[in-house]
Amino acid sequence: MKMKYALPAATLLVSWSFCLAQAGVRTPHTFTLADETTQRLEHLQASAAFVQEEAGELIEAVQDPTMDAAGHQLILNTLKERINEMGREAGILNEERKDLPRWERNAIVRTIPLLKDAAAETTHALDWFNANKADLWAPAYEGYAYRLRDDSTRMTQVLGDYLKLAKLHQEEHQVDNALRTPAGK
Repeated sequence: MKMKYALPAATLLVSWSFCLAQAGVRTPHTFTLADETTQRLEHLQASAAFVQEEAGELIEAVQDPTMDAAGHQLILNTLKERINEMGREAGILNEERKDLPRWERNAIVRTIPLLKDAAAETTHALDWFNANKADLWAPAYEGYAYRLRDDSTRMTQVLGDYLKLAKLHQEEHQVDNALRTPAGK
């Protein structure tokens, strides 16, 4: 869809939903803050998996003496951009935290320290790179890459576990609603 049509389409969708709500028409699902948070957590998990893969690329680059500085720079810049994006997303989640169910609050609380660690390792790797372009195969530089991969792996796992819990909560809610609905309706 072209961008010039996005705002009118969104306005039409919101207006239509409002009209249905006023008319008493039940839609299959109302989008809630918890749903939005779940989508943000899913996006964070996907980003953490991406960072995990990129950190693996950085480890390979550190171990490959034929990789030039430009290759390292490209990987590091990609990591920095993605982690900064994740930080913005986590900041939004953190602001909404008090209004969320306990499992989502816990997911946010457990993810933010891992994200901060990943950001610190990326910063250390960038600083090392900028100061030591002639020595890109040093153990310290490789250590930053390994720790970044470990942090992003843990982030991916933690978020995955909480998203599994979200799915279970959703299924429980659906079963509960089904049990409350009289037979034959």
